[in-house]
Amino acid sequence: MKRSRLIRVMAPALAVALIAAACGGDDDDGGDAATETTTAGSAAPEATETTGGADTTAAAEEGTDTTEAADEGADTTEASEEGADTTEGGGGAEGEVVAIEPGGEGSTDLGPFKLGVINSNDLFPDYSGGVEAAVEYVNAELNGLDGRQIELTVCSIDYNTPDDTQRCANELAAAQVDFAVSTLNQFGTHMQILRGAGIPVLVGTAVSVPDYTTEGVYSISPGGGCAGTLTAMTKYVVQELEATRIAVPYYDIPSGVLCYADSEQKALDILKGTVDGATSPDSGSAPDIEQLGVPVPPTDPDLTSVANQILEFEPDAIIFSGPATSCFPLLAALNSVGYSVDDFPFVMTTSCFDQAAAEDAGENAVGLYFVGSGGYLTRDPATLEGQQAYDAELYQTKAAEYGLDAEFLTRNFAQQGFTLVMSMFQRSLEVAEAGEQVDAETLASTFAATEDSPQFGSTPISCSQAPEPYIAVCNGLNNVTTWNGTELEPILDDYEAIPLLDGTEIRTTPL
Repeated sequence: MKRSRLIRVMAPALAVALIAAACGGDDDDGGDAATETTTAGSAAPEATETTGGADTTAAAEEGTDTTEAADEGADTTEASEEGADTTEGGGGAEGEVVAIEPGGEGSTDLGPFKLGVINSNDLFPDYSGGVEAAVEYVNAELNGLDGRQIELTVCSIDYNTPDDTQRCANELAAAQVDFAVSTLNQFGTHMQILRGAGIPVLVGTAVSVPDYTTEGVYSISPGGGCAGTLTAMTKYVVQELEATRIAVPYYDIPSGVLCYADSEQKALDILKGTVDGATSPDSGSAPDIEQLGVPVPPTDPDLTSVANQILEFEPDAIIFSGPATSCFPLLAALNSVGYSVDDFPFVMTTSCFDQAAAEDAGENAVGLYFVGSGGYLTRDPATLEGQQAYDAELYQTKAAEYGLDAEFLTRNFAQQGFTLVMSMFQRSLEVAEAGEQVDAETLASTFAATEDSPQFGSTPISCSQAPEPYIAVCNGLNNVTTWNGTELEPILDDYEAIPLLDGTEIRTTPL
């Protein structure tokens, strides 16, 4: 892989390391990609020793869910039950296994395919690490994108500074990249610059208005960012757990405020029936809802005041999205002032999940609910079936072989970064199959036309079905699980709630 670098290292801000979204590579190049082309996928890659579950070492850097985290990276008990039929490419457990095999060389004469990435390498080195490993693999073993070797440029930002995001966008535009990847960005100030230069953008974790609404932007990671995951969490607690008094602590940073206002507060107001223009059949289905939003300060380790505000409201459910380093401390603060999960449900997004923290919490954590995109790429392939087992074995083998740090392998953002590039490869196969050469325009139009289209390590994407005004959100499917003290048990798969927002305007600040 040819790689240039536009990395500027910035000191991370404390508030930014803790990201509320539904929701990080280093400077070492790791060597050039292998030039030998082999068939990847005609047989499953050799198994490697794996560890299941979400990463627990640096959860503070993992964000939420969208972005997500996020999705998502949560361990599931029966991952083989997830997803759609693999003939549709949904990451399902049954049906025909679609192997990853090399593409053709029909676009070789176009030269390298320039891919630019905007990421905070200080906070999310696992995100860019996953991208880099996938690029190395695709170049070395899969003929690049229809013969075009991917030339990667990673531009690192200070996550707390909108101007720095714009700097990276301008640098990528000046470098004339063919495509850009935005991993997780709470301001979205780069989108206008990139799209103004005609550069299509893939989003990993959608946590800003431009992530949702920009033409030529494709938010393809499972869960749907805040609009998909937090809305699913909200709908689940009302319709399935029958809660009517809901406490909503939310992370008090820009992305956290947007996600709360639009995907939790507004979603509850829609269910209550007080949002003009809502066209969902569920609008007004729960007129007795009462809610309380409680800001969670990102830099205050003592959450006792937040816990007291929540319990004084006398809720019958709590919902929260944030990094694991905030979620379990909030649970501990609640426990310290008299709350038990047996009293009423506490529902979190999977961005909150940290297996070590859950185990440390003991009985206090048993019965917690988690909503988000349940990842399976880090599970032991022997515990999976079909496409999921194949994808997990390929990820664990190839990501490690092509330079992903061992400490990043189980992190959700590394998985999402790897999936972003593999999805580009899958779309390049579709472009070539249609008899066209792979360039920015044909690749973007293929993403735009996706409908239940296969996506490596994920549920299918359907950018052509993205709902108004969230026209860039291509994948809103979530899983619901509960912690039993040992593992996450599946409750619901492919739970979707983003249609709840149909007909409404995006709410950027709480009412």
